[in-house]
Amino acid sequence: MRLLQIIPLILFSFSLFGQSLKKANKDFQQGQIKSALQLYLKYAEKNQQDGTVLGRIGDCYTLMGDTEGAVEWYEKALLGSGSSPVIRLKLGKAFKTLGDYDRASTEFEKYAISKPSIGKHFLESCEFAQKMLASESPYLVKPYLLNSEQNEFNPTWKGKELVFESFKDQTAAETEVNNHQIYKSTVAEADAGAYLPLAGMEEKGLLSYDLSNNKLYYCKVEYTQDILPIPESGLEMNLFIADLDSDGNPGRVQSFPFNGKGYSTGFPQISADGKTLYFASNRADGFGGWDLYFSRKLGPSWSQPINLGPYVNTSGNEIHPFFDGANVYFSSDWHPGMGGYDIFRAERIDDEWKKIYHLGNQLNSPANDLGFIYDPSSRKGFLSSNRVGGKGNMDLYLFRKITDEVVIQVSDQLGNPMEGAMVDLSNCGENEYQTDKEGIYSFQALGGFSCEAMISKTGYSPMLVSIAADGNTGVKKIEIELEREAVPVEGQVVYANTQNGVSGVLIQATNQKTARVFETSSDKQGNFEIPLKANTTYIVRFSKAGLRDSHKKITTGETVDPGLISAIPMEDPYGLSAPGAEDAPPPMGEFSIQLAASTNPNAIRQSDYTSLENPGKVYL
Repeated sequence: MRLLQIIPLILFSFSLFGQSLKKANKDFQQGQIKSALQLYLKYAEKNQQDGTVLGRIGDCYTLMGDTEGAVEWYEKALLGSGSSPVIRLKLGKAFKTLGDYDRASTEFEKYAISKPSIGKHFLESCEFAQKMLASESPYLVKPYLLNSEQNEFNPTWKGKELVFESFKDQTAAETEVNNHQIYKSTVAEADAGAYLPLAGMEEKGLLSYDLSNNKLYYCKVEYTQDILPIPESGLEMNLFIADLDSDGNPGRVQSFPFNGKGYSTGFPQISADGKTLYFASNRADGFGGWDLYFSRKLGPSWSQPINLGPYVNTSGNEIHPFFDGANVYFSSDWHPGMGGYDIFRAERIDDEWKKIYHLGNQLNSPANDLGFIYDPSSRKGFLSSNRVGGKGNMDLYLFRKITDEVVIQVSDQLGNPMEGAMVDLSNCGENEYQTDKEGIYSFQALGGFSCEAMISKTGYSPMLVSIAADGNTGVKKIEIELEREAVPVEGQVVYANTQNGVSGVLIQATNQKTARVFETSSDKQGNFEIPLKANTTYIVRFSKAGLRDSHKKITTGETVDPGLISAIPMEDPYGLSAPGAEDAPPPMGEFSIQLAASTNPNAIRQSDYTSLENPGKVYL
């Protein structure tokens, strides 16, 4: 009878655990990570082999920024029952976030057995990260003085002021946990750790200011203290536009017309002219999780959002766009990087965002690096990161660019961009690179960089170029014009009356653009060879004592015809073309010689020269 009484209790106990698990899953899906974690931990006390729940505990620690805790529970999950192979992928990502690329690679190799393309992608990402660690950084990065033990994140510009989000109340005690607030500070004040809260910013985040048009772009988003502000934590948001009053406070609000149900729209960044809005969204028409889009201002409304395309957007998440007037900077968890989210720069070519650049170590870390903003005039900017060594879970970091962007533009003599020209930086300890469709190759050079680069392309004369950078110039443009390699052109100098070859003729070919002169002489048969370049004009002179000088203007085209010069006739007034005449001295013709010159008309007398032998006629 006692056995019959125990059975309902056991069933009731399993029912409670089942309800607890359902509540934990619901809280997790709604972004209530802390609440979900406590329920999962309680459930795991009685179900220590449930690999799914153990893995979900690892997810909670990941979203709370406790990567070491995440590693512990992911490893337990792999030993449990029913765990998904994706747990191994998550464990690899956690090791990568800790900067342990060897152990991360081991997990990615194992994951590649079931998912080859994804496993290989992250293996290559680890190799890339190790390469980045060994490279010099183009930025100096340091923690910002205004960081607290709470989260500081999402920096933005309000004119020359820094605006950011935080859970830290400046007036509260250090140990007090406070609600989400928005603060501002001038850069100078922020250097001293001073900042003030902004009024009227309740339930607002991810701000972008357009002060020229008195607009504020923002999102309605609910953050949770100690939870990373990334899409994986369940962030849901919509985008809004508020009018700013004369004091800069938000007033009338409009909803962005392309907010929608079933997806989020956020991370806004308005261009300086207020005409283009960049944002991120996880709408269904993207390439992956969150993609980057832009929309143009059309009177009172906005154009249909346009995806930035497959070079920028991936099967992962791309968020936090920042447009500096030329390039789009963003954070991605899929492009090859050093950790979780890394910061990249997209360059536009032919109206398409094609070239993607990783911004290097220091600016990026093995952790999550987000919210990049930059001021080209001061060469300074900010980002937020949960990297090791921070004061809180998310901190602000100030960076300064210490490199010049060296832009090498290669063209031909007609000014046409030269695609595929080789830029050999081996003298600088680097490799060989090629120019793009626009004839451009660019790279970041640290201050003090000095090197000679060889620029070349088949069919053109190579050019050695000196490159120097001080780290303070910003953009250093070097324009290179490659000339076609000279083509040997053959010709013959002949007597005009006999068409026989003339030997010993001095031939001078002068490049009319460079004034360079090439000299040669005709051989016994009158033959000669001179090198001519494409798209170039030359004056070619022919001279020999006793013959009348001759010259010829030659303009080459895109290609040089080796038979461009035919026979060159030279007139023979003294009969040098007669047999044996070339061996005799040339006949003497009439000539005159200046004997004296003076500014004093009385200093020279004709009688002074009567003693000369056969002087001929003497003129005064």
